[in-house]
Amino acid sequence: MRAHRYGAVLVAILAELALAQVAFAGDLKIVDELGLVRAVKHVSAPVTVRVIAGAGSTGPVKPKLVNVDGLSGDLLGEVQAPGTFVFSKVPEGTWRVSLEGGHAQVAEVKIAQ
Repeated sequence: MRAHRYGAVLVAILAELALAQVAFAGDLKIVDELGLVRAVKHVSAPVTVRVIAGAGSTGPVKPKLVNVDGLSGDLLGEVQAPGTFVFSKVPEGTWRVSLEGGHAQVAEVKIAQ
């Protein structure tokens, strides 16, 4: 009887810890325009995301992250260098990279610490 009570208490503590973890952190997932996952990271605060376009991009590109979950508005990126785009303060959720205007394709995605 005593072991059963300790087991129930242990389960309750573990459940509480799991809920606390969910409340303060979540997954950030970046997908490309085809829906392929390019990067995933467990984050507890908004982070910086760097997107690098492949060679052969033509014309000016309008970099954007579109929230797939529908919980946030789009985030506009800044051109850091030709073919390299930076998005600041990206929160958890699933985001789709959109590189409009220059026939650019995603080559690499990096999520900062």
